[in-house]
Amino acid sequence: MTIAVVVSVALLIAGIGVSLILRANIRTEAVRQLRVQAEAIANQVEITNPRLLRSVRLTAALEGVRLIPIDPATGQLSRALPHPLIPAIFAKVNLLGGYGQSGVYSNVAYAAIPVRTSASATSGAIGLLVITRVLPSARKANEFLLLVIIGSIVAAFVVAEALTYRFTKPLEAIVATTSEMAKGDFTARVPRVEGAIAEFDQLAESINTMAEKLAESSESERQFLLAISHDLRTPLTSIKGYAEGIADGTLESKAAATTIMANSERLNRLVGDLLDLAKIRASTFSLSLSDVGALSVAGQMLTVFGPRAAASGIELSMEPGVGASDLYITADPDRLAQVISNLLDNALRYASSKVTLGLGQEGDRAFFEVTDDGPGIAPQARGVLFEAPYQRGDSGDRSGGSGLGLVISAQLIRSMGGQISYSSPPPGQSSGTAMRISFSSQRRT
Repeated sequence: MTIAVVVSVALLIAGIGVSLILRANIRTEAVRQLRVQAEAIANQVEITNPRLLRSVRLTAALEGVRLIPIDPATGQLSRALPHPLIPAIFAKVNLLGGYGQSGVYSNVAYAAIPVRTSASATSGAIGLLVITRVLPSARKANEFLLLVIIGSIVAAFVVAEALTYRFTKPLEAIVATTSEMAKGDFTARVPRVEGAIAEFDQLAESINTMAEKLAESSESERQFLLAISHDLRTPLTSIKGYAEGIADGTLESKAAATTIMANSERLNRLVGDLLDLAKIRASTFSLSLSDVGALSVAGQMLTVFGPRAAASGIELSMEPGVGASDLYITADPDRLAQVISNLLDNALRYASSKVTLGLGQEGDRAFFEVTDDGPGIAPQARGVLFEAPYQRGDSGDRSGGSGLGLVISAQLIRSMGGQISYSSPPPGQSSGTAMRISFSSQRRT
């Protein structure tokens, strides 16, 4: 509606302007023609002949043609002017000085030229040749212009209504949907508006896609909180139970304290994982990149996890590829060790009998690969394995991990410019999982 009003006002202003310009052009052209005609008549030899003047009036389609004597002393006109002209519109200076005058008076164009009459040439008598013409009416032109303006205004309202539908309706739907999303309703979708501009359809589709992603993110966040709440509650319940047992004397203090310490350590790891994840997502953690020897890192990891693997009855081995001793990558040594520790921790937790740490090079990329022979990754977890906490509840979890290790590892690897992937089961195995991280490689000799 606003568009239509603006267009209508613009058309009215334009119409008034055109009407004024048309009227001014008619007046100017009429006066110009009269001046030319007055000069032509003034050059006639028999200008004092009334019959000649009547003939000129009829031929030139003039309203009036008169030769009026001028008193040379006073500059007064001795006869009446053609209607509706009055003497006051003529300056005496022009009359006595022989200067012509033209203009428009009361919708009548006129031209006047002082001339010296032939009959009184010796006496110096002069007369004023005056010709007039009623200005043509601009009524019909104005009526036509008015009809054009009215038609244009009607068309403007019709077009504005169509544009309002094509612009406003989709925008109203988008605003309504985004308002619902702002309230937390990520199930809201922008409905399709028939006849809407293609760009609005694309915008609606983008918003709907964003809503789907937000819904998925919200669900992941909910599942994440549920998982973390469970992981927090389990050790806290155990700590509380054993503490109560110590307090009422039903449990032996040393054994209960050992259990409390183990669960406290589990809580400490969980809080550490949460802090790491928060720092990574807030981009507040720091990296110190340097050239790292792949074989050296792998050897250190085997040393750290060897005792745990032996205690669990798991065979832990390393399989370096050809040339692994000369293989270097650019990474943060501490963060890289943290990632490989997470992968080995998961593998030892779920493995049946064997875990292998492999390293080597494929093309221009160096890789570490941790392989186990456990139950593998559940199909429903594979799409979000690196985005949400994962715990396989049906696998005899040996250490009660938080499930955050893969999420943290994936984000750390990406931050260092690497890639992380998995295969479950690995090629050549009927079960298990192979976790691989890779970086652009360097080789030293």
